[in-house]
This record gives sequence, C-alpha cells and structure tokens, in this order.
Amino acid sequence: MSSLTLPDGRTLAYADRGVPGGTPVFFHHGMPGSRLFAGLLDDPASETEVRVVVPDRPGYGRSDPAKASLNDFRADVEALADHLDFGGFRAAGFSGGGPFALACGDIERVDRVALLSALAPGADTGLFGTLATRATRCSTSSSVSPIRSPE
Repeated sequence: MSSLTLPDGRTLAYADRGVPGGTPVFFHHGMPGSRLFAGLLDDPASETEVRVVVPDRPGYGRSDPAKASLNDFRADVEALADHLDFGGFRAAGFSGGGPFALACGDIERVDRVALLSALAPGADTGLFGTLATRATRCSTSSSVSPIRSPE
C-alpha cells in the first residue's frame, strides 16, 4: 500500500498501477470500494500505456476518515498529484465515484473526466449543479475519446 500524509495530518492511501510513465488517470472507486479496485485495472492500463492511481476516499480502506466536502477531496487529489509529480492528469469515476471524478474536473490541470455507470448529481445549484452542467456540456459537445493520450 502506498500512502501520503496530507497537510492536515490525515493519511491518504492509494494504489498506483499500470505504466509508470503512462498517461496519469485518477480513478475514483464506487461505494463500497477502495484502492484495491486498481487490481482490476492493472492489465488494461498497462496495455493502453495508462498510469492508474486509485485513492481511498476519506474513511474508506486505509485512508483516515474526515468530515470532508467534495472541495476538500479535490484538494486531497491535488496534493496526491503534486506528490506524484503529475503536471496534467485525467479523472474517471465508477458508480459512487462519479461525483468525486466530477469534482476533480474543476482542477485546472485535469483535461478529461470520464464517468462509468456513475451516480450523477441531480441538483441544479451549488457545486453539484455546476459540475453536472459542465459534464453535460462536455458530453454533448464532443465525441467519445480514449482516456489515454493520442499516439
């Protein structure tokens, strides 16, 4: 298990799989779930030259619990991206990880967000509404594209 001590002293556990120099993608697990989901992604990530990082959300797996908002979680992901020396990266979310992937879409250095069978926020106001609107614009204005870099 890999982990990072965050600025507030909490531990953020994560799995780092795939190709070390590949396109970095933060994959956000469903509920219940954990960084162990990365084991299912290792072979496909390696075959497509993607580096998959799956963080345990606060209170899941080996990450310390926190009374955290999506904004707080976004800061945790940015701290992990800094720790791993990622310039730009991508985010993907499966099931209950969808809102967390969408939250990461507001990070300036994230250039793509993918949702897979994800829970979608229904509110039309606040952070969820902003992110849902942004995701809708992305999905209706562009074609499906691979999450890894073009060859």
